[in-house]
Amino acid sequence: MAQAPEAELEMLQGFKEQLEGERDAITQEIEGLESRIEELTRMIEEGVPPSSAPYFGPMPFWGPAPYGPAPQPEQERLMLEQQAEALEQQIEAIKKRLEELRRGG
Repeated sequence: MAQAPEAELEMLQGFKEQLEGERDAITQEIEGLESRIEELTRMIEEGVPPSSAPYFGPMPFWGPAPYGPAPQPEQERLMLEQQAEALEQQIEAIKKRLEELRRGG
């Protein structure tokens, strides 16, 4: 069963917000890397000995981007209800097919 257009719209808007949050975090990481690359390139070109290079500590953790903002309670409720309905339909389809197979079909 398809979702109601309003519910799907809300779900997609929430997903878009999450992806935009991830994009912002990735953009910040890229900007930090670009800055460090430029700094290291200048140091190499200027022949700065490694001992005089400033220490910046360990590199940042390279993992998945943080999640975007949490959905509003009503939006989350709608998404969970839709997900539960979809799962129930899948379970019913599985049960129906199992019964067909038991009968030899």
